[in-house]
Amino acid sequence: MADLAFQQGRLSKAEAMITDIIPRTKKNGYKSLLLDAYQTLIDIQLEKERYEDALAVIDDAITLSKDMNERHKVSQLLALKVQALESIDDIAGAFEALKHQKQLDELLFDQNRLDAIASTQAQTEFVRRANQIELLEQHKALQEIQSDNEREQRRNALFGFVFLLLIGFLIYARRAQSKYTKNLEREVRARTVQLERVNEELSALSLTDKLTELKNRRFIESHIDADIASVVRKHRQAQNANELKESDLCLFVIDLDYFKHINDNFGHASGDSVLQQTANRLKAIFRESDYVVRWGGEEFVALARFISRENADLLAKRIVDDIQNTPFLLNDKEKYTVTCSVGFTCFPFSKGAVKESNMSTIFNVADHCLYAAKAAGRNQWVGSLDISDSSILPLPTTLDELKALSKEDKIVLSYKP
Repeated sequence: MADLAFQQGRLSKAEAMITDIIPRTKKNGYKSLLLDAYQTLIDIQLEKERYEDALAVIDDAITLSKDMNERHKVSQLLALKVQALESIDDIAGAFEALKHQKQLDELLFDQNRLDAIASTQAQTEFVRRANQIELLEQHKALQEIQSDNEREQRRNALFGFVFLLLIGFLIYARRAQSKYTKNLEREVRARTVQLERVNEELSALSLTDKLTELKNRRFIESHIDADIASVVRKHRQAQNANELKESDLCLFVIDLDYFKHINDNFGHASGDSVLQQTANRLKAIFRESDYVVRWGGEEFVALARFISRENADLLAKRIVDDIQNTPFLLNDKEKYTVTCSVGFTCFPFSKGAVKESNMSTIFNVADHCLYAAKAAGRNQWVGSLDISDSSILPLPTTLDELKALSKEDKIVLSYKP
């Protein structure tokens, strides 16, 4: 009944029913029913975005599954734990849970493979012993034939023919067994390759946002360090200005304005559709070599790789204009105009003083510019093209304060007029 209420969307009713069931299953020791109840309660809490509650129930369910030796169920629960931790931006926890899940999946596969090998060895040993018994029996028969050779020539010839026939059968059986063993080994190798391919696909999925099919924040965090090092090296080795063309990184933080209004008034399905359409528009703006990721919620991050910073404000303007100028399709008929705010920064922060940095520092600069764009009324961009004085970091979060720093020649600022 709780499952039916959940499928019909009556989440509170389903939660009340399942909460009533759990104590009784614990008291009566119905472990399988308790595990099913935990699963339903987790689904309800994830649907209601009560991720902390869901994590607590997931941990209880994992403990119960381990007690029941349900390793496959533990793997499924770890996948839900990864989902919940990602939803609350606990990336480290999600990574640990994902790693634990992968280790468990590999352990399950190894166990299945060992069982298959053991079965093959048992079958081989059975055939070997059967062959040995047959050979002993034939040897005995041969001795009897030899002892009666003088008396029964024809009988000896008959036994000789039977002996050869049996030897041929044994050879055939051994070859057939060898062929079966090779086929089994080939199947095990194929299954191993298949599992490796699945593991690669799982690894790709862990770096992909399911809703928008964009990469997620874990992807850009794992790739940007190499780009930062490459940019620093290129700037330091450059002999003249021409060598520095298209040698900058420009990080854009894009946030949809008043997105909660869409969810509240048109439903989460419409909100999801807006996020998917936003992802498609951003992919059309940036190059295939650039990174466009969903950072979380209604926030996106784009990294324009190896461009000239002089083009950064043009990209920011295009993002703001493309989001605003074409209404979003909420359903088959209704359209809705959405705006966005953009904060961006360029790395190296200053062409005159190239210093090492990291994702966190670069993101914080762009994020503060985003706050300034939001505070200035939304539907605009604010960005830093050059920061000559690093002592002003972290940047202020209002446009007026940033303009004051610009007048002091501490920052080259870009913003929507």
